[in-house]
Amino acid sequence: MCNKEGQHTIKVTGPMLSNHGEIVHQWCFDGQGIALRSWWDVSENIASGHLVQVLPEYYQPANVWAVYVSRLAMSAKVRITVEFLRQYFSQHYPNFSLDQA
Repeated sequence: MCNKEGQHTIKVTGPMLSNHGEIVHQWCFDGQGIALRSWWDVSENIASGHLVQVLPEYYQPANVWAVYVSRLAMSAKVRITVEFLRQYFSQHYPNFSLDQA
């Protein structure tokens, strides 16, 4: 996890464990614990008060990739879709970065 002071490694243990994001989300929704979830997965539940953000100063970087075969790189459909996604994420998710690899 990261904060303004840098990256930190945190070992988490507990009686419940899953690598299925929707199950973990439901456990949190049911009051069974805390989870690290992407903002777009939980923002509506936070806004409605069903979930509460803990440790707001910490985050885990994540990337969103548009993957397509190279011959479609100049396709108008691909370019328009990628641009739409850039605009959507930058408008709806305040910490979204438009950095490119």
